[in-house]
Amino acid sequence: MTTRIDRRFAALRTEGRAALVTFLTAGDPDGETSLAILRALPAAGADVVELGMPFSDPMADGPAIQMSSQRAIKAAIDPTTRTHSLFDSGGPGSNSLTRQKYAR
Repeated sequence: MTTRIDRRFAALRTEGRAALVTFLTAGDPDGETSLAILRALPAAGADVVELGMPFSDPMADGPAIQMSSQRAIKAAIDPTTRTHSLFDSGGPGSNSLTRQKYAR
């Protein structure tokens, strides 16, 4: 099965260039700013945008992602907020948008 990410990497391979893969924690520093950044990343050259869901105990993540999750949680962002629904509705750059998940 070929995913949209596979297709994006194949296109980049054909172009002979590497991918710019970016990461954004949903809701950091707040929902409105996070959404604006998410919308701007593809136009700024991001080939793949990984949207991280804030997690209360991101022990496996480094300090930058831990702090971004804490800020997003303080901003009352969780998987039911509009940033999450943007992903599900095929938001901006959805060909190259993926979601970070934590296994339980």
